[in-house]
Amino acid sequence: MMKKNIISIGLLIVAIAVIPLLALMVSPAKSSDTTIKPVVSETSSTTPTTPSKTNINTNTTDSFRIYDKALQEVITVNDFDFCIGAIAVETDTDIPKEALKAEIVALHTYYACLRQQSRQQNKDFDFECNSKTWKVYVGKNQLKEKLRDTFEDYYNTLESAVKEVSNFLIFYDGKLCMTPCFDISVGNTFSYGEIYNENIPYLRSVPSPFDKIANNYTTQLTLSFDELHKIMSEKFSDYQSAENHSDNLKDISESENGAVLKMTVGNHTLSGKEFADIVHLRSNAFTVDFRNNQYQFTVYGYGDNIGLSKFGACKLAEQGYDFQAILHYYYTDITILEK
Repeated sequence: MMKKNIISIGLLIVAIAVIPLLALMVSPAKSSDTTIKPVVSETSSTTPTTPSKTNINTNTTDSFRIYDKALQEVITVNDFDFCIGAIAVETDTDIPKEALKAEIVALHTYYACLRQQSRQQNKDFDFECNSKTWKVYVGKNQLKEKLRDTFEDYYNTLESAVKEVSNFLIFYDGKLCMTPCFDISVGNTFSYGEIYNENIPYLRSVPSPFDKIANNYTTQLTLSFDELHKIMSEKFSDYQSAENHSDNLKDISESENGAVLKMTVGNHTLSGKEFADIVHLRSNAFTVDFRNNQYQFTVYGYGDNIGLSKFGACKLAEQGYDFQAILHYYYTDITILEK
């Protein structure tokens, strides 16, 4: 009898522990197309910690000097207008506002960091853009010209979001962060050191499981042996293909998170990112199958996979994360401060 009582008590304790977890697992998410919620480490809070402003210098120049390749001149743009023009070339406005705000702060911080580095080196401008091809930044007139009837609504949406966050910047250990963004992860982000052999403590690998349900999470590219030979020959004057076609692309090494690190292509050894850029793969996370004298590349995600995933940020926002929580999720142990 005592043994049965002990078993009953044990089962009751297990039920008390498990039922809340089951409730979390089956509770509906705000988005209709995912119920996944990433686990946030207790050591990396999603809420910002704000030390005394005297410990961190938040004073930054309030304008950018940008060399516009289309105009072939250096233009000066204030931070507020830059945030609007920079986010306009990066994303649409039909995403959750907190995700949009997170992207704005990340972009602003990224280019503020570039500005700081350029001015420390006494460069003539902070960085380059191309307003004709919509690279990095476009002005209000370019937006009007392209959007026409939809311009007012589009611009008002961006302006409203920028007004809320244009004074926020991201710091680590008292210094501005380099805060990259990309479109779709492979299911987790890569750490910076994983790809570039240099550790940046706030650019660590974090889960981003939502991304696997994104449209075009996987894409494919087929190249014939001759097509690859032509592409490589145009890139490298000394390029030679292997005599055995099946050995032309080999020795592929991957990181633990699925990034192609190194590979041999003919008589050249390349990083996965270099090769992806040369043949226009959407990311450096890919597999390749060679048959019938053709290479079939299967590519996962979209972008460098380091920093903030735009698709993941949208899904976090749909689950109730505000812009600061989103930034804390993707950038480890950062501090978000208002100027």
